[in-house]
Amino acid sequence: MAELNDYSGPFKADFKPQYLSKDALTRMWEAASFMYLKMDQIWFQQMVERFGEEFAWELSHKAWSKAAVAESKRCAEALNIRGTDVAACMKLFQVAPAWAGYLDFDCELINNNHGIVTVNRCPALDVFEKQNSEERIKLVCQKLELDFM
Repeated sequence: MAELNDYSGPFKADFKPQYLSKDALTRMWEAASFMYLKMDQIWFQQMVERFGEEFAWELSHKAWSKAAVAESKRCAEALNIRGTDVAACMKLFQVAPAWAGYLDFDCELINNNHGIVTVNRCPALDVFEKQNSEERIKLVCQKLELDFM
């Protein structure tokens, strides 16, 4: 069977994701990554409405701390990424849905102990800047992201 660039044709009872082209799988991965973060946004807003913003941020930080560990572990296992050095960490940035599927960034490995991750564009930061929310920028960009690294 030829690789499918999309699933616009007839229904296939035996369909498997393996039938999709690399481009189609990449689009699906990006869509799933977006929804992963969209679910967090929906969850967070519900927490704010029910319990207040301070409590929502506290729980969000705890949840993402655990999720980041789980995401890194699953990605490392799925792609056989071994080690705890900077190169392994940067590899995880390149494949983790919460990073690679959402942010526009570049990685540069300097040596085994140093690397540079340059975030070129972050959709969450764009929203926070439009809302003029210095508090969210500090919490998410300066606290949460650094904690997860």
